Amino acid sequence: MTTDGPQFPCQEDPELFFPNSSSGVGLALAEEAKRECHRCPIKDACREEALLREGSSAAKYRYGIWGATTPAERRAIYDTRRKTAVAA
Repeated sequence: MTTDGPQFPCQEDPELFFPNSSSGVGLALAEEAKRECHRCPIKDACREEALLREGSSAAKYRYGIWGATTPAERRAIYDTRRKTAVAA
C-alpha cells in the first residue's frame, strides 16, 4: 500500500515539533505540536522511544516534542521511572 504525503503529524510540519524556546512563541508552538501529537496513531510508541533514549547520548531525542511531551516532561517521567525501579 502506498500513500500520498505524510502519514504522521510530525511529517507534515517537522519544524513545529522543534520550537527554539520554551517560553513565549516557543511555548505556544510546543502546545500546538502536542495537540498534533494527540491525533497521531503512534504517539505512545513515539514517547516511549524518546524515554528509552533519555538516559543515553542520543541528542536527537533530548529536544523537541515527542509523543506529546516536552523535554522537561520526558525528563520528569524518566526520573520518576528510574527512582521507582531503584526502589523496587
